[in-house]
Amino acid sequence: MAIGAHAVPLLSERGYAPTLVAAAAGSIGLMQVMGRLLFTPFHGRIPLPTLTALVFVVHAAALSTLLFVPGAVGVWVFAGLLGAGNGALTLARAGLIAEVYGATHYGSINGNMALIIALVQAVAPLGAGMLRDASGSYTLMLWCLLAGSVLGALCVLQARSHEQ
Repeated sequence: MAIGAHAVPLLSERGYAPTLVAAAAGSIGLMQVMGRLLFTPFHGRIPLPTLTALVFVVHAAALSTLLFVPGAVGVWVFAGLLGAGNGALTLARAGLIAEVYGATHYGSINGNMALIIALVQAVAPLGAGMLRDASGSYTLMLWCLLAGSVLGALCVLQARSHEQ
């Protein structure tokens, strides 16, 4: 949610034209559908913890692209990867909870996770803005999100099925 709330000022601050900024920011949501469509055929073929870790790697790649690839190409790759990762993560989370914890307590675990995720998503734009104001640019925020994506990938690889 930090990127969603700050996409326009983030891209504008980096000097991109308003039309590119608006189109790229708007395409992030559209690319979520693509992420779900791409995720589905791999579910069942690749272990879900591995597939979920790859989704976090896609997020890291999106953020790295914005940090290191200048120009419109970098912006479009960033928007595409971020949106696709967001869409795939929705499916990955639901599947991973079921695989790791089983169906018996799925509802309560998913509900508790949804509450925590909602709280973090509510606070994330404020935290991103505070990082922006404290550092003078969005670069520190991008690095923090990149580190979080890598950490997320590493953590989810530790997930084990409830049957193990």
